[in-house]
Amino acid sequence: MFRLAGFRLRVYLLDTLNVEPSFEAEAFHPSLGGKTIQGTLTPEQYFLKFAAETCTMELTYSDLWLELSQRQDRVFFKHRDFPEWVISTTEMELIEHRAIAGRTDLRHQINRYQQRRAYKIAAIVTVLFVLLFAAAFYGVVWAGKKSMRFVVSKVPVSWETNFGNALLEDYKKENLLVQNPELEAKLAAAFNPLTNNRTPIPFLLHLQEDQDPNAFAMPGGHIVVSTGLFELVEKPEELSGVLAHEMAHVLERHGFRKAITSAGPWVAARLLFGDSGGLIGFLGDSSTILLQQSYSRSYEREADERGWDLMVKANINPRAMIDFLKKMKVHTELSGLADLEISALSSHPPTPERIQRLEAKWKKLERKTGFRDLTVNQPAENP
Repeated sequence: MFRLAGFRLRVYLLDTLNVEPSFEAEAFHPSLGGKTIQGTLTPEQYFLKFAAETCTMELTYSDLWLELSQRQDRVFFKHRDFPEWVISTTEMELIEHRAIAGRTDLRHQINRYQQRRAYKIAAIVTVLFVLLFAAAFYGVVWAGKKSMRFVVSKVPVSWETNFGNALLEDYKKENLLVQNPELEAKLAAAFNPLTNNRTPIPFLLHLQEDQDPNAFAMPGGHIVVSTGLFELVEKPEELSGVLAHEMAHVLERHGFRKAITSAGPWVAARLLFGDSGGLIGFLGDSSTILLQQSYSRSYEREADERGWDLMVKANINPRAMIDFLKKMKVHTELSGLADLEISALSSHPPTPERIQRLEAKWKKLERKTGFRDLTVNQPAENP
């Protein structure tokens, strides 16, 4: 009550002096590389003015859009004339200013978020299991690797794990996952030395009944391997190479990096300001969207690089990755798919390019002998 009375007295005195109050604010833009600009917001008669040392923007009320954070302790502003900018303030008195509260459209926006507060809190746990990434594309490639990694770091690993579990359950509704002790033993022999029980995300391997040689990773550590892949590999080291590549996708959190890039600066800014609920806003209605969307070629190259390093660290001959890719190249040529690559691997860089890049890494590798010999009947040893 005293705070409200003080605020009204403050507004009254400012009105008497014919001076509008200013509120501390922050502005975010993709080009800032994960940083923000400090400034002030001043509600003028016809526009909301943001002023900083490096820039000034006049946001007309008619094209202004606002949103409250989950805890309603920060308000975010966007404007049609400045689509890539997100401006926010923690001084909630701003939305009670007559210039904003007096406009019907803005008042309705504020009321809508306040009325939905209880619903949002109850819905967060449920929405984590809602299927991911039907976000509308903003069409703006806005962040480099460094700032994207920083933004993704705001997403708790527990979210990724819970979502991955729900994603797998949905995937199983239309795809046959099987149990096969012989193939599972081969997977374990190829996979266990890579993890050594030291990965930040618990990995789970699954077999899918599918004749096409394929493997893919879901957020949260699930790796699905087709039964047809075992027809292509000749030794467990080659299978380790495939698994290391998929592990790299998970460890680099490519799924969330792709999703946040697609969602645009609005979600990224909310995560940057510590409002993790921003991620909830663009969770989609179907997990198949995530599974059908391919990673970019830069992510695939990154997975090759990280997978190679995982092989070396586990003392597994990384040249097995090259051997497998050569088999894949022959397979695609015989199948008439050389131009399209194969199945879910179609987004990968051309196989000859991948082989060439890994051959260059092999030449630079100091040690080329003394790697462990993986077999199904020989338990993995700690490197």
